[in-house]
Amino acid sequence: MDWSSQVVVNASPLIVLCKSGQVELLPKLFSRIVVPQAVYQEITSTKADSAAIQLPTLSWSNVVTPAINPVILAWDLGAGESAVLSFALANPKFRAMVDDAAARRCARSLDIPTIGTGAHWFWPNGGGSFLLSLNLYKLYEMQDFGFRKM
Repeated sequence: MDWSSQVVVNASPLIVLCKSGQVELLPKLFSRIVVPQAVYQEITSTKADSAAIQLPTLSWSNVVTPAINPVILAWDLGAGESAVLSFALANPKFRAMVDDAAARRCARSLDIPTIGTGAHWFWPNGGGSFLLSLNLYKLYEMQDFGFRKM
């Protein structure tokens, strides 16, 4: 599988990773991390939430405001999902990190490469084997904060 080193991230993965203490894995796995403004607003609108507190402090996140592609708009997704997929469609070197089933269906129909929150557990390293990023305890912790196995 061809893994992109650049990712555009939706709200659900960021929230789960922040709440489970795993958000710092992202800059270890990706050379560039983009957060659409709609996703940033969705997360930071709840001022007391741990993800809302952490996101503005993450120096590696690049906030962008992509134009929403009309084809994606027709799927009637949320603002964050639409922004993530529109950015990824316009920037083919980026992989879209989305967990929402409808967003993943839309991405598949447009050949947008996706990755889910749990995919970073097993990541190809240079030797062709897999690197285990999280232990079983962290899996259960992520489930406590909303991550669902697909």
